Amino acid sequence: MTPADVLESGWGMRAVSVSPLGSGHINDTLLISSVDGRRHVLQRINERVFRDPGLVMRNLERVLEHLGAKAPGLTPPLIRTTTGAAAWSDEAGGWWRLWAYVADGRSFDRSRDPEICENAARTFGRFQALLADLPGTPLEPAIPGFLELDGYLEQFDAARTAVRGSDQILIEAGVDAAFIDAHRPLAGALSPGETVIHGDCKLNNLLFEKKGAEVVAVLDLDTVMRGHWAWDFGDLVRSVLMGVLDEDDGSREATFVALFSALARGFSEGRGGSPDPETMAVSPVYVAFMLGVRFLTDHLNGDRYFRVAARGDNLNRARAQFELVRRLPVDAFAGSADGRP
Repeated sequence: MTPADVLESGWGMRAVSVSPLGSGHINDTLLISSVDGRRHVLQRINERVFRDPGLVMRNLERVLEHLGAKAPGLTPPLIRTTTGAAAWSDEAGGWWRLWAYVADGRSFDRSRDPEICENAARTFGRFQALLADLPGTPLEPAIPGFLELDGYLEQFDAARTAVRGSDQILIEAGVDAAFIDAHRPLAGALSPGETVIHGDCKLNNLLFEKKGAEVVAVLDLDTVMRGHWAWDFGDLVRSVLMGVLDEDDGSREATFVALFSALARGFSEGRGGSPDPETMAVSPVYVAFMLGVRFLTDHLNGDRYFRVAARGDNLNRARAQFELVRRLPVDAFAGSADGRP
């Protein structure tokens, strides 16, 4: 079934153009232009990643209702189907949903602008604060064990045992067993908590003003769940610093510390209070290492989780994350976690 067929069947709209949107590795996201001149964002939920799309949508509806009452406009409107449902299921069992397109926003995959980074961090910190009083029972985990390093290490160990030549593949990823083992204690550094987090804090999950640095919308709420508050902060720091990983040695650490300082200041202001500096400092190491393990495991397992354009993409992603782990100046981060370079 084509996306145009989905749009017409589920929402009674006729599409005149359909094009890919964004750079995500999980869901299929499409920009739809309809015959009436409106634009929408059509997404198919990846059922290999989100095994229970109905659960994802139940969580999403609760989060959107709460945020809509406390911070109207923080997320794009979700467009209900012709039957009033939050999502539409096709004849093959695929789950689709439709969002309003935010025409006056722009996104960044990367940025070295401290103001952009600080505003991004402030928004994600505020996002946690807004959901701190989410009523009702705790959100169900859309992906059991998501962001929990100990579970990913178990999956890695199983894949390494099962795949012939796995030690050579580790070398191709720029690591060896000793590197992995040396970082296993990180699993105990940021154990799961009870904070409601975004779960995928990257710059490209925010929309900014067309000609400014203010955030106009938060995107991608599928992984909103309970977890350690610093998982969000660490992921944001990791995603920003990946953009400056290739700077020469003479300026890289200074750039890292300056951007970390801006991110720490924004996140602390948005969330409220003063999070522990040591926890903030170790969080990007935790997330970068965890993500490297996940990419490497997915490569060993045949690229079943993350979308790839070619065999080896996940290996390259793992190599980049592990290189960032090596380069992160944790001691300097701890000293600047109050937002001062």
